[in-house]
Amino acid sequence: MSAASVRQRNPKSDLTSKTTPTTSADEVPDEVEDASPVISVLDIIRIIFTLCVASCALSYYLTSGESVLWGYRPWLTRPQLLKAYFVSYARSYRALTSG
Repeated sequence: MSAASVRQRNPKSDLTSKTTPTTSADEVPDEVEDASPVISVLDIIRIIFTLCVASCALSYYLTSGESVLWGYRPWLTRPQLLKAYFVSYARSYRALTSG
């Protein structure tokens, strides 16, 4: 490559120092007035959701993948109970509709 084909950057100009506005001590930016220290409902929901997910993850880790509800197994997570529930429901439904 020849030196003529290599592109070089232009030297830095003093545009950055000229474009920065100077503020006096009396001027207060508008951004400070717009900031609100209020906690919104969305923030509360986000915190509760994060705590629930963290609790489930910790339970899963401490129970070696057995449960995400700290060892509690509701009837919806037990296949034998679900099968018994649906079989009894189907039998009672058949008895009602067949006469």
